[in-house]
Amino acid sequence: MTGSDRSDKEDILSESEDPLKPVPESNAEHDSNRDSVSTSTEAHDDNTETDDDEALLLRERQTPEGLLVAVCDSDCLGETYVDGEVSLNVTESFYGGSKADKVDAETVIKRLKRASVANIVGKHAVAIAVEAGIVEKDRVLQIDETLHAQLVWM
Repeated sequence: MTGSDRSDKEDILSESEDPLKPVPESNAEHDSNRDSVSTSTEAHDDNTETDDDEALLLRERQTPEGLLVAVCDSDCLGETYVDGEVSLNVTESFYGGSKADKVDAETVIKRLKRASVANIVGKHAVAIAVEAGIVEKDRVLQIDETLHAQLVWM
């Protein structure tokens, strides 16, 4: 993504009616192989917990296709979102459970950058991925009252 693409994206994301409202910026440094990104958190280790109202749940697992990362807003867990024929069930077995970590925005970004495949659910989780340049805004689906994005690094 070029610098001008980044600024265009930031302009688009700053619209107040946009469900992908960006996360406030800080001075976090990240993986040098991808663009630098900003998050709303201070530097933390990979298992740092967040406040419950903004908690993010993240699970990783190895698959034949590579590392799968599933991340969701904690308040989405157990919910089913329906929009016409499209249904999204945010299950405990896929997104939560004992193998899920409660993480902050910086950790989500680090782990999504390592993923081969990812599923991201919730307004907060998706906004983090978009703001970081990991997911393109025009690829995000709005299903009922939440947002959903999938990615595959090739």
